[in-house]
Amino acid sequence: MMRRALLAIVCATAAACLLGTIAGGSAAQQPPPDTILPAPPVETVGKSATPWMRTQLKRLRGPLRPARRPRSLVVARLRLVLPQGSGHVWFMTYRSRAGRLCGVTFESRPFSSAWQTGGLPCLSGLCGAICTSGTTADLVAGWLAYSATAPISADGFRLTMTDGTRFRFPLTGPTVRGAADRRVVLVQLPTKASVAAAEALRGDDVIASESYTP
Repeated sequence: MMRRALLAIVCATAAACLLGTIAGGSAAQQPPPDTILPAPPVETVGKSATPWMRTQLKRLRGPLRPARRPRSLVVARLRLVLPQGSGHVWFMTYRSRAGRLCGVTFESRPFSSAWQTGGLPCLSGLCGAICTSGTTADLVAGWLAYSATAPISADGFRLTMTDGTRFRFPLTGPTVRGAADRRVVLVQLPTKASVAAAEALRGDDVIASESYTP
């Protein structure tokens, strides 16, 4: 009788440990909680591109080459919060020689300027529901700015970083003239990591997602 009771205790303890291990493993697989950010201070611009921007556009070749009258338009602007000085990120659209609506992100800060094409499906297969224009960052100072367009039905956005951090914020950027089904996404994040994945949200539901390979 004593041996049966002892065996029952050992089996019950083993079962409890197994359940605890399963539960612990399941909990370990849960994603980290989101870091909730306020709505990025994105400004609607709606003005023609500056001479400097138009000069950069003229450098494009191939299918991205702008039309002779590209009708370039600065859609939105985000002011960068920097340790020293000030900077901005602009999202701009223009028409290519083929008549397609294309996107460009410009960035300027003290002693630095850059630009990247993207943000709109100017080329077939270029991007999906989330169309990334690019990122600019100073990972030593600990910030990264992200530019893209997302479905107009999205009211929130989440970015997962390569260190596992997840940032979530409301979308308040303007719609894109000529692509009314898309909204501009511009945000500056306090991070030293790069972007691993993006998700467009409607409430708590993910309506579009994109992963980025290192």
